[in-house]
Amino acid sequence: GGGGGRGGGGGKAGEGERTPARSTRARVRSAARSRSGRSDAGGDLNETADSDALETSHDGFCQFCEVAFPPDIEAREVDLHYWQDCPMLAACAGCQQVVEIATFAEHIDAECEKAAAFSPCDRCGEAIHGDEMPEHRRVGCKPVPAAEDGNRCPLCHTNIGAGREGWMTHLLDEGCARNPRTRDAGGLQGQPERK
Repeated sequence: GGGGGRGGGGGKAGEGERTPARSTRARVRSAARSRSGRSDAGGDLNETADSDALETSHDGFCQFCEVAFPPDIEAREVDLHYWQDCPMLAACAGCQQVVEIATFAEHIDAECEKAAAFSPCDRCGEAIHGDEMPEHRRVGCKPVPAAEDGNRCPLCHTNIGAGREGWMTHLLDEGCARNPRTRDAGGLQGQPERK
């Protein structure tokens, strides 16, 4: 079943995630709005439904992970999927806002209320939460790949494939080792992998 203590962003699983002050739809809308064009985190994410789609319809699928929703799913259950279970979303380690993992760097730059808690790594340029910088430097970071060559996962700091498909493969098919949200974590077990 779905649990309330799952977190993401920065790899601090389960620490500090709280009930959102704004509605889940507002938070996820904010993440969807961040997806205009190419994000710093990589990938053309405009292939998914626009932010207004959250208000009116889910078309039977999650717009982020593409899991099929049961035909009788209620809006509350869709909200819970976005807030707690969708493996393409995570809570920012700074502000706890639920955002797309692929747009984490853009979120830090443009939206995060706690952006000052992050610093760019002088080696790779990734936005790293202050208390994680010593470990990040110790393990030896590498430069972020060019957009056409791939992306860098902000959770595990691994280089992954390019574009949206790179994110889908890493977060859904392979499963990021630092992502506490998996396809089986939520209440949608047994649903088709992707549409």
